[in-house]
Amino acid sequence: MKLSFLSIYLVWIATGLAAAPAVAQSAIEVQKKAAEARYYESLVEYEKIPRSRVGSETALAAARSAWALGLSDRAAEEYDLALRSEDLTEEKRARIMLSRGIVELQEGRQQSACLFAQKVTETLPEPGPLRSQAFLLWGQALLAQGAVSAAEEKLTFALSESSPGDMPEIHFQLGECQFQLGKYEEARKHFESVPVHM
Repeated sequence: MKLSFLSIYLVWIATGLAAAPAVAQSAIEVQKKAAEARYYESLVEYEKIPRSRVGSETALAAARSAWALGLSDRAAEEYDLALRSEDLTEEKRARIMLSRGIVELQEGRQQSACLFAQKVTETLPEPGPLRSQAFLLWGQALLAQGAVSAAEEKLTFALSESSPGDMPEIHFQLGECQFQLGKYEEARKHFESVPVHM
């Protein structure tokens, strides 16, 4: 049985192989539009891609776009999709979990934010700025729940591993905890460590 070029082409189209270049182009467009802060357009383009063909980078671009548009539940859904990818490095996985935890904190789901922060610290056993941000998130979530002593502990860990750019926020949060705990002198020192910009 001889297959004609037309028969092969029809099989190719029917199996969806013809859509592969279009899907790849859509994935690139989603990422490009998200990078250009064209968030709505990015999500519109994202909707054209079959879920089975969404890669982690495209899901992340969609998550950031949804988050920027205030669509927190949608952002969480896309972050979760990206986390299911098996090709993520530990650092990339930790960054996604941190973003996911921040979404939870912003939505008032502090316990869930604590769990994501804890997962980040377990994923990254070595001290560093990313782990510091997870401890900061954890401390903020605990403080919002009224667990001030526990928040002070996490924020102290955050300060010990932080980058210079994160220190003002950590000092402020730590000062808040210590003020609430009646440690006024320590609180004052942390508040004074926060630069005042005019």
